[in-house]
Order: sequence, then C-alpha cells, then structure tokens
Amino acid sequence: NSGTGPVIEGCYIGTNLAGTIAAPNLGGGVVLTSTNAGMIGGTTAAARNVISGNGAQGVQLQSFANGALIQGNYIGVTAGGNTALGNALNGVEINDGISNLVGDGTAGATNVISSNTAGGGLSNGVYLHGGMSNMNQVSGNIIGLASNGTTVLGNGANGVLNDCPNTLIGGPTPLARNIISGNLESGIRVESQSFSCFITGNYIGLDVNGTL
Repeated sequence: NSGTGPVIEGCYIGTNLAGTIAAPNLGGGVVLTSTNAGMIGGTTAAARNVISGNGAQGVQLQSFANGALIQGNYIGVTAGGNTALGNALNGVEINDGISNLVGDGTAGATNVISSNTAGGGLSNGVYLHGGMSNMNQVSGNIIGLASNGTTVLGNGANGVLNDCPNTLIGGPTPLARNIISGNLESGIRVESQSFSCFITGNYIGLDVNGTL
C-alpha cells in the first residue's frame, strides 16, 4: 500500500469481545473510500481482524479506494476460524478500485472469507466490479471453507465474482493459491468486463490438500 492510508488491525468488527457472537453493525464492517486505502489486517495473529456478523459487506472498497492490502483476516467466521458468523452481503467488495490486494501470496497473509450467506445471491466471497476497477489481485485466500481448509462454510453465491479487467486470481506459487470451494454457486465467475484476467494455480472444489 501507499503507506499513507489507514491501518486497521487486531479488531473485532461486528462481533462480541470473544469473536463468537454477532453484534452487528447495520452497514458494512469496514468501508474505505480513500484514494490511499491503506492496510486491513496483517501477517500475524495479533494483526488479524475478525470482520463478521455485519449487516452489509464485511470489507468494502469504493469510490477510487486504491492500493489497499487486505491480509490475514477472518471475514464471515468466528475468531476461532472454523464456525460460521457471516456478513449479510459480500465478504470483500471492490467497487471502482485499482491495484488492491486481497491476500498477496505471502506467509500469514491468507484471508478466510466464508459463510457470507444472508444476502443469498448477493453474498459472494469476493466481488470485484465498477467501471474504474483495474489491476486487482486475489491470492492465497480460503474462500468458502473454514480456516482448517476442509470444513465447508460456503458463501451464499460465488466464491469470486469478477467483472473488471486485469485481475489476477491465484498465482504461480503454492502460497498464492486460492482454495475456493463449498460455495453455493460458482467457484469463480467471470463476467463481461473481465478481459486480460489471469486465473492460475487455484484449488477449486477441493480442500486445502487437494484431495477431498
């Protein structure tokens, strides 16, 4: 990220103090509109945000929120990582954002984005869209499973729904691999504006070991 945006880490947003029961905000858990969108989470357990149980999106970047780094968070699950506590709409939504990273394929950066179901077909794990969205990356995440990578906690629609250009979903290394499984519609859905996109190295419909 640019180094000038906000840093949000170590927070429970939409839950009780234990991260086990919803105490929902009526809107989104984290909504950023800054052009220097900053960092949400981090690569250590202490930096992890639990963003669950909210009445809209878990994390929403909009109105030219650029250069955000979203990593290591539990979005739609409890603080233990293996029980559903979904947000009502998309787990992560980027609308008119450029060069944002949802996970980045490094150790500790895995987001768990699962069980966002209340909105049904509006509850994707990750949704990227908007006429100005470009060059975003979704890498190294667990989308639709618990943090253990095996228990199904599917999102209410697609694991990833992409409708913007130059998106990278996955990557060339095992750490950049997304595990996208157990979701109620498609694992990855690409729509009409998804030109020059790369989908590579992911496990889609499998567990974290690629065996189940």
